[in-house]
Amino acid sequence: MTRDPRLKTELNRVTQGLRRMILATKQQSIAAYLQDLTDDASTDYSLWKVSKRLKRPIMSITPLRKPDRSWAKDDKEKVEVFVAHLEQTFQPTGERILTTPPQSEEKLIQRITLVTPKEVFQTIRAHTKSNKAQGFDLITGVIMQQLPRQAIVKLTHLYNAALRLKYVPIQRKMAEMIMVLKPGKPPNEVSSYRPISLLPIMSKLFEKLVLKRLTPILDAKHIIPLHQFGFRQQHSTIDQVHRITAIIEQALEEKQVCATMFLDVAQAFDKVWHAGLLHKIEQLLPTQYSQLLKSYLSDRYFRVKQEEEYSDLKPAQAGVPQESVLGSVLYLIFTSDIPQPTGTTVATFADDTAILAVGADVEAATQKLQAADSINNWTQQWFIKLNTDKSKHVNFTNQRCRYLPVTMNGKIIPTSQTAKYLGMTLDAKLRWKVHVKTKREELGIKYRQMYWLLGRRSTLSLRNKLVLYTQILKPVWTYGIQLWGCAAQSTIAVIQHFQNKVLRDIVNAPWYIRNTDLHRDLNMEMVTAVIQRFARNTKRGFTNTLMSKQSSC
Repeated sequence: MTRDPRLKTELNRVTQGLRRMILATKQQSIAAYLQDLTDDASTDYSLWKVSKRLKRPIMSITPLRKPDRSWAKDDKEKVEVFVAHLEQTFQPTGERILTTPPQSEEKLIQRITLVTPKEVFQTIRAHTKSNKAQGFDLITGVIMQQLPRQAIVKLTHLYNAALRLKYVPIQRKMAEMIMVLKPGKPPNEVSSYRPISLLPIMSKLFEKLVLKRLTPILDAKHIIPLHQFGFRQQHSTIDQVHRITAIIEQALEEKQVCATMFLDVAQAFDKVWHAGLLHKIEQLLPTQYSQLLKSYLSDRYFRVKQEEEYSDLKPAQAGVPQESVLGSVLYLIFTSDIPQPTGTTVATFADDTAILAVGADVEAATQKLQAADSINNWTQQWFIKLNTDKSKHVNFTNQRCRYLPVTMNGKIIPTSQTAKYLGMTLDAKLRWKVHVKTKREELGIKYRQMYWLLGRRSTLSLRNKLVLYTQILKPVWTYGIQLWGCAAQSTIAVIQHFQNKVLRDIVNAPWYIRNTDLHRDLNMEMVTAVIQRFARNTKRGFTNTLMSKQSSC
């Protein structure tokens, strides 16, 4: 050992040289990797596979806290914690006896149309994707797409037998649960994870065939209310937000107050009361369909998968499968009779519920909104639990008004100046400043994750950089642009500045290059031009819809 300063200097010099060599090697390997990325089949769509990893949800890798406050560290222990949590989740909140009136003759004679091999084949081609995860039966989308005609005929016979017998086999009702961490939640708490159901592909195909026959009945009998926009064709989230913002804007223009409650339904899909749902189905649908759906809901089982570990099969006594098209429609039927109090407007998108009441002042608007107690009574009747702590009460007004509380289930709904509804952040004056600020923060997080692909040192081709920006980052701020595009120019400039920054990084532009020149050379629209284009398309869509309704009448 020696403390000779000359040796220390030499060591520092060698260490710095080694670091520079490692960094240079790393940069060369990244550059070579990026140059080989493409968005076509020549490299098996390698560019999209890289970008997909950035959006992949975080699976459980940290220890989980058990109910006794000890820790579950390996996959087997985590599976036990997850399955115990889900067993409690898939239990009805309550039970009561329901009496169903006798079925009418019209309901008894209506039959379910059988499927044909051609229909099964077309459904497989249209709705079965090769990259979908396999379910309990281990059948993949690739297998379904490559079935020969003889196998499709046999599959048709099985589906028709289920329709004739009004019976869904237990093997088609096994769900495999993957637990995904909710954004911003502590990863060591079991309640921070959302269960994702992996259903057998053959079961999902059967559900699509049943739904194709069920939809005309739902439309003809107007079972799904007009205020419900979830899981319905030509009813998007933006359409629903536009519907409620039109009411709010009119109230602001007329110097009125729009008192609004945004209700949070706790575990909406997981807590659906089966007996109550079947009671409504028997009242609303033909007997053949109600018997088939009764078999679909009964004897459902699930198991939890964590890495290579599996739990035992456990019964699901409540809830509808979230990842199934039929389960989503069943939830709409279950909530179709939600009350609409006089003087209020109800807006629902699946379980996202907003109740609006307009009045000349805050007292009048709040009084109308408080009349929504009938909704609270309805939720208690059908064992739907409202999470009052996560619900919000917002008074949309330009006036200075005193706060009047609104109660639900004996608890005061927390008041706020902003509320998030279907991905849009609404502030009390509907100026969209908070929404744009939230989107800018989200864009900043995503861009930092993608900087190694889009940044100034990236050797990815210019075309691929622009493709990544337009397909991943741009949709974040264009969502709902036909609504927030009417904001102040200073608010719109926040998004424009972000786009300027990204484009300058993409081409490594020096400071003296104008932003307008960058947009022109890259054939990229300014934010104001995007707003105008979306507004024209929205107006054209409304016009076409109105004309089609008038022609049908």
